[in-house]
Amino acid sequence: MISVHSFVEMLVYTLFMDCCGLDEDSAKVLIDKGNLKPAQMKEIISALLELRPSDDPDADRALKAALGDYKLLTEKRNQFAHWQWGISNQGPSVTNFLKQRPGAQPTMQQVSTEDLKFVIDGLRSVANRIIVNTPSARAAMPKEMRQIFGGMGGGSPR
Repeated sequence: MISVHSFVEMLVYTLFMDCCGLDEDSAKVLIDKGNLKPAQMKEIISALLELRPSDDPDADRALKAALGDYKLLTEKRNQFAHWQWGISNQGPSVTNFLKQRPGAQPTMQQVSTEDLKFVIDGLRSVANRIIVNTPSARAAMPKEMRQIFGGMGGGSPR
């Protein structure tokens, strides 16, 4: 789950560069000096897609939906991703053992395999939609091919 989320963050970075028309060095300066995080990049990308719609509104919609899903999936993931993991008789669980206040009892929280699968599958769908709908991918891949790869919709966790 952590690696899939990191992969999507990298794709958001790539999409940010692509939508802004930046090379990697220019994007790095803007991101470092502006202290931009993926959530802020997502907002900038969405605003740019509104400001400058492309000649493929389906791809624009797919990107906006993917970015919205990414936000929701990140919120779901953050509910348990940074806690301490373990396996109990009831299955996977997490605890806030390292983040608890001094003297407080650790909090245990069960994490269902369905919740894990939901986040992982959702992030994979987001990755797929971003990959095939970035402006540079559109230039290199016909719309029919992108549709075959499943990048034109679906997969929304909503």
